[in-house]
Amino acid sequence: MTSADIAAMSTSINAQIESLHQQQEMDGLRAEVKDLQEKLDTLKVKRSQDAAKLKEFEKTKIQLQQVNQQAICHLLVLSAFLW
Repeated sequence: MTSADIAAMSTSINAQIESLHQQQEMDGLRAEVKDLQEKLDTLKVKRSQDAAKLKEFEKTKIQLQQVNQQAICHLLVLSAFLW
């Protein structure tokens, strides 16, 4: 085996090692992307639920305002009747 053969083998081994490192890095990045996508999907569902809760809250708020207005009107009528 000549020094040129050894150098060629060394280069080949280094290239294989580099390829393996790159593959491991890509696998790690794919796993990270998958994890982040799952987190994003979870957040989208939660925000959708929050939006529904906010809509229900606004509806309840309006109903409460209407009840308060009716109560004030009834009190005004009652107070006018008592005077």
